[in-house]
Amino acid sequence: MKNFRFLIIPFIVCISACNWFKSPPEIGKVLSEHFKNKIYKDFDTVAYDSVFVKTLDSLSHSFINPKTIKAFYASHNDEPRLITKFYTNGELDSLSTYLQNSKIHGFNPEVFKTLEIKSLLNELAANKFKKVEDSYIVIARLEALSANAYLNYNNFLKYGVVNPRNIFSRYYIKVLRPDSVGMMKLLASDDLLDTLKAVQPKSTQYKALQAAYLNANSESEKRILLLNMERFRWKMPEMGDNYVQVNIPDFKLTWFDKADTVISMKVCVGGKRENGYEDKLKAFAKSGNLDDKPKNHETPLLYSKINSIQANPVWNIPVSIAQSEIYWMARKDPYYLSNSNIKVYYKDKLIGEPD
Repeated sequence: MKNFRFLIIPFIVCISACNWFKSPPEIGKVLSEHFKNKIYKDFDTVAYDSVFVKTLDSLSHSFINPKTIKAFYASHNDEPRLITKFYTNGELDSLSTYLQNSKIHGFNPEVFKTLEIKSLLNELAANKFKKVEDSYIVIARLEALSANAYLNYNNFLKYGVVNPRNIFSRYYIKVLRPDSVGMMKLLASDDLLDTLKAVQPKSTQYKALQAAYLNANSESEKRILLLNMERFRWKMPEMGDNYVQVNIPDFKLTWFDKADTVISMKVCVGGKRENGYEDKLKAFAKSGNLDDKPKNHETPLLYSKINSIQANPVWNIPVSIAQSEIYWMARKDPYYLSNSNIKVYYKDKLIGEPD
């Protein structure tokens, strides 16, 4: 029995010695060296992981891309990668500054939880933790909120805040939207500051709108400029050097050849949908009565290649316009069709007196 005890004691001493010389995780090394604080050498990744997972779960309901963020950290052992790579070199502070200045793009900085991120950075910088365990919740919240803010800031500037296809009923232009692959690459970036600099809009038109927005006095003017800045952030198809653009609010068609204007002219466009359109549309869906159908004369938003142009064409009125517009005008005025020089055909035969 004495021999058995004699053999097990060196084994225990050996395990303890191994723990004494165990290297701290990278985050522990980085913070220990930066703050000259030995507590971070005792950084326990298992204990931290538990805190981080709970923190991420509690915050994710307010994230725009929670699945992507969770998948990224799950694939990297829930390590605080942003803090490890970008805290000591000041790039997380740079992120905080960019978020605070996001109002120059018309964003509300608090959308990115800017104040809390700044507060957490200050708390970590104060270096007043008595035990390393006390730092886990601060590091976890700072990591999760920074990841979410970093993704959102980049996505908002690169692709726009909203997807136009979700807000316009007649939007037929294909727009690029952020995907999980691109966001994973952002979170794995080796240079946060370069990424933030690169995503700033460089369009001359955007910068002109931005300058006007920052100098505007009235809220209505700011709102109009802000909406136009958002439009410029949408990832539209490449138009090339030679293209025709229709500015619906300005009732104007312009043919561009690079930066030169070849021709510009006034055009007719549709009008806004009538008030209460959605509710009236639901009522029409139930009744099926054309009298209940709400008016929608919006000009569709589209992008396409122009193969040919026909001048002064004979226009066959589409069934949708005949039902939603011409029908109502003809009911109000029995001579509307004749006075408007509209010819009516029935089974390919011209009706002599359509009125």
